[in-house]
Amino acid sequence: RLVAVLEQTLTEGVRQGRFKPVNPFFVQMTLVGACLMYATNGPIRRRVAAISAKGSSLNTEMPISQVAHTIAEMLLGGMRIS
Repeated sequence: RLVAVLEQTLTEGVRQGRFKPVNPFFVQMTLVGACLMYATNGPIRRRVAAISAKGSSLNTEMPISQVAHTIAEMLLGGMRIS
């Protein structure tokens, strides 16, 4: 059902000239896959944080809602028509 709703949203965005045509299944898998990867790789994120240079802007710890928003914005950036 989620992919069907996403497909409707993306189709409407294309119809309105706001989005490029994209495959909604792959958009869904990209978003979910990236969120799952973040949620399960805590030990890797902590190691990266430990070896990062002092004062680095690298942020390895964010709430999952912020991670989802960031990923969605990256996806939308690739789909939006400028």
